[in-house]
Amino acid sequence: MAEAQVGQKRRDGWWYPWIFVAGFAVVLSVNAIMIFFATTTFNGLETADPYEKGVAYNKEIAAADAQAALGWSGDFVVTGVRPGDGDGRKAAVRFQVKAADGAPVDGLTVIAELRRPTQAGMDQKVELLPSAPGEYAAVLSVPLPGLWDVRVVSTRAAGTPNQQIFRLNSRLELR
Repeated sequence: MAEAQVGQKRRDGWWYPWIFVAGFAVVLSVNAIMIFFATTTFNGLETADPYEKGVAYNKEIAAADAQAALGWSGDFVVTGVRPGDGDGRKAAVRFQVKAADGAPVDGLTVIAELRRPTQAGMDQKVELLPSAPGEYAAVLSVPLPGLWDVRVVSTRAAGTPNQQIFRLNSRLELR
C-alpha cells in the first residue's frame, strides 16, 4: 500500500527560478515607465519647420560669403535701459554699420528681432530708424530683464544697385 506523505518538505532552492521572473518583471516595468515618459514629454523639436530650414542651409552659407565679401562691420549697442510700464523695461538701442573703408552706410532698412532664449512668446521685431550717418536707433519695450538674442538684418531697397544684405547676431543681457 502507498503511504500518504504528510508534511513533505520542499526542496532547497525551489524559489530560484522566481528570481529570474521577478528580475524580468522589474526590467519590463522600468521600460514601460520610460516609454511612457518618452512619448508624453518634450519631443525635442526645436523649430516648426526643420526640413525647410535644412534645405535653405546652402543659401545661408552663400549669404554669409556675400556678407564677408562686402567687408562691412556692424555694432549693436544698448545705450540705456529705464523702467517702463509694469515690470517691463524700455531699452534704447543703436546699430552702426560701416563699409569696408570705414565710411558709414546709409539708406538701409534695418530690422531688429529680439528673441528670449529661455521663454517662448516674447519675441518681437522692431524697425530701427536712421538717427545719424550709418546709425540706426529705436526704443524697444522689453518685458523681462535677462538674456536676449538679437538678430539685426539690414537691406537696401530692391531698386538700388548692389542690394546688399548685412546680418548681425548678438546676445544681450538687459537688467
